[in-house]
Amino acid sequence: MKSPIQPIHTPPQSVTAPSTQILIPHTMNTNLLPPDDSSPQRQAVLAWLQALDAQDAGRAEALLGPRFEHATLSHAETKTAGKEEYMGRVRGHVDGTARRETRIQDMCEGIDKEKVWVHTISDATTNKGDEERREAVWMFRVEVSNRGEAKIASIKELPLQGKA
Repeated sequence: MKSPIQPIHTPPQSVTAPSTQILIPHTMNTNLLPPDDSSPQRQAVLAWLQALDAQDAGRAEALLGPRFEHATLSHAETKTAGKEEYMGRVRGHVDGTARRETRIQDMCEGIDKEKVWVHTISDATTNKGDEERREAVWMFRVEVSNRGEAKIASIKELPLQGKA
């Protein structure tokens, strides 16, 4: 399935995100670029989504806080995982996926800016050539240190379509 978002062909540029420098390839999905005036929390969330699209589990993990918790929510059950277990799942997904592109449908921050909600649709191609589509709403809780470093403390994920 061809994405309706076409890549922009410009030379790579770098964006500074909380606690990491991100190199944006010339075919980067510009839907995931933070506005210049975005909060450190929003920048951390966008950096997380960029890392997943870039198939870079190490970069994604560097954005997580030391006591990170993940929860997958559904009407049937809630599955929780700590940082190590969750990153094992992320690495498994990265290893089995040839390509991934995420589109943000909606994004908002809480009044205190600690929480960021994102509605995404991701299209992926597995290493076997199968096409997958996944739609989810994510709630990120992001803590910012006195030095201005943002780390994702928790993610609550509500799958709407596709695999959890």
